[in-house]
Amino acid sequence: MNKPRYMVELMKVIMMWLGIAFFISGVLCYIGIIPPKESSMIQVSSVLGICFGLIGLCFFIAQFALYALTKSKNQMRTELLAEGIRLTGVVEKVYLQSYTHYGRTSPYRILYKYSYNGKEYEKKSDLLWEKPSVTKGDAITVYTDGLGASVIE
Repeated sequence: MNKPRYMVELMKVIMMWLGIAFFISGVLCYIGIIPPKESSMIQVSSVLGICFGLIGLCFFIAQFALYALTKSKNQMRTELLAEGIRLTGVVEKVYLQSYTHYGRTSPYRILYKYSYNGKEYEKKSDLLWEKPSVTKGDAITVYTDGLGASVIE
């Protein structure tokens, strides 16, 4: 599986696994393999299974919505790289996003600035899984649509 390019793509994977876990727990409760605990608000095994199954279904729906958002972001990125206005931006900061993990690695991000039509924009790059070769103050190529959306190569 490819490493995610966007945070929503990472959240999509998390929602998928939570959906699977809750759905399987719901099935196991429903057929009586996992009985309810004495302290549980729901004491009927089948009702508890239905509740867990519905929670799993909610996670699957959230995962589908994040999938659609990821597809939209990928399409916008492709369009900006192909047809966007090419500008020169400046790298403000390159940092390791240490609180985000995929497997045993954390991604890097580039904070960059660019100007278009007299307005200055400050943006973050997508998740980068290898250390970028640019440093603070370097020039970087930015593609924008003129409305605020931008990507870097």
